[in-house]
Amino acid sequence: MLRGLSCAQLTTATEPQRQLLRDFLHDRLYHPTEGYFSAHQPPVGIGRPLDLPSLSGEDAYRMEVRRQYDDLAVAWLTPSELFTPHYGQAVAAFLLAEHARTAATGASLHVKEIGGGTGRLAVDVLDHVCAAAPEVHARMRYTCVEISTRLAALQRATLDAAPAHSGLCTVECRDAADTGGWGAPAEEHTFVLAMEVLDNMPHDRVARNARSGAWLQTCVVDTCDGLREELEPLQDGLVGRCLRVGDWASGGKSLWHRLLDFAVGEPGARGGDEIMYLPTRTLALLDALSTALPSHTLLAADFDALPDTSLPGAYAPLVATTVGGSTRDHASYLLPRGSADVFFPTDFGMLARLYEAAARAAPTQLAGVNTQHMKTVEFMKRFANLPATTTQSGYNPLLRDFTNTSFFVGQRA
Repeated sequence: MLRGLSCAQLTTATEPQRQLLRDFLHDRLYHPTEGYFSAHQPPVGIGRPLDLPSLSGEDAYRMEVRRQYDDLAVAWLTPSELFTPHYGQAVAAFLLAEHARTAATGASLHVKEIGGGTGRLAVDVLDHVCAAAPEVHARMRYTCVEISTRLAALQRATLDAAPAHSGLCTVECRDAADTGGWGAPAEEHTFVLAMEVLDNMPHDRVARNARSGAWLQTCVVDTCDGLREELEPLQDGLVGRCLRVGDWASGGKSLWHRLLDFAVGEPGARGGDEIMYLPTRTLALLDALSTALPSHTLLAADFDALPDTSLPGAYAPLVATTVGGSTRDHASYLLPRGSADVFFPTDFGMLARLYEAAARAAPTQLAGVNTQHMKTVEFMKRFANLPATTTQSGYNPLLRDFTNTSFFVGQRA
C-alpha cells in the first residue's frame, strides 16, 4: 500500500493493473529475480545414469527411479535428464539423419536449443555427434538460448566441464519468443530444439458465451482486494490468430472432463460458457523462429495430455509447487509471483497448424513448409539405441514410460 493512502483511496487514485493472462503468467514464471524459475532451486541432473540393461524389468526400473528422486529430493526429472545419455543420443541421431538428407556437402550443422535446463541434453547431443560423425562435430555450432539467468549460468558450467566441445558452444540469456533478440535473419539452415519447453509457454484464456457464441478474452486484474479474472471483448491479435487456425476440439482432456467443464463453468464465466486456454506465447515463438531463422527444422517434445488437471477448461494447466521432493497442487494460478510452476498440455495437431500460420506470416516466404508429429514411442523406435535401453524382461522405458508425450517436427526449407 502507498504511504498515506487507504485501499479505497488507492483504488480511486490509480487504475487497477490489468494484464492478459499470458503476460501475468510470464511475470509469475520468468520475472528475473522473483519468478518461479529464478526464485526456486534450479533443476538438478541425475546422479548416475540408469543402467537399464542391468535391471530385471519394469518394477526394478521404477524402484531405481524412485531411489534417484529421493536422493536428489525432486518430484520428477525430465525425460532428457532421466534417460541420459540415451535421450540425447536419439535427438542427435535425428539431427545427423536430417543434416545428411538436407544439407549441402560440407555445410556446418547449426543447432539452437531453447530452454536447455541443466545443459545435460546439449552435452549428450554433442558427445554422440562427436562419436558418430567427428567431421560434422568439428564444424558444428551449438547455441543454448535461455531466458533464466540462473539456468544460463548452469548451462555454461555444464558445457565448460565438457572440454571435447570447447569452442563449439555458446549460451545466450534472452527470451527466444522475442524476435528482436535473434538479430538479422540467419542465412544458414538451423536446427532448433525445444524439449519440454512448450508446457511452460504462457497461455491466454478465452470464454465463448453459450448464447451469443462470441469469444471473450481474459484479463487478470490486480486490485487492493487481490487478484481476479475479468472477461472483456476479444481484441488481442495473438488470441485472434490462435482461434482462427482451426477447431480446438480435444482440449487435452477426456470427454468426461470436457462435459464436466461445460456444465460447471468456472469463476469469471457463466455456467455453460466454453472455457479454453490458447498457446499464444507458443505462436509468438513460432513467429520469431520463422522471422529470424527463415530456413530451419524445429524438433519439439512435450506432454500431449495432463490427465490430472483440476482446473476447468480445455487445455487447462497444472499448477504446482515442488519443495524437497514433494509436490503440492494448487486450485488456481492467481498466486503471488514465483509461488508455483504452471504448465500446459500441447495439442500437437493444432501445433502443426500454428507452425503453418507462423510460416505464412513470415516476411521471408520459402517454398517448403512441412510438419509431422508422433508419439514418443514412434520417435524412439526410429532413433534410439533400443538394446542399450531395454531391461532384462524386455521392458523399455523410453518406449513405455512417459506415454503422454509426443514429438513434433516442423521444417521450412
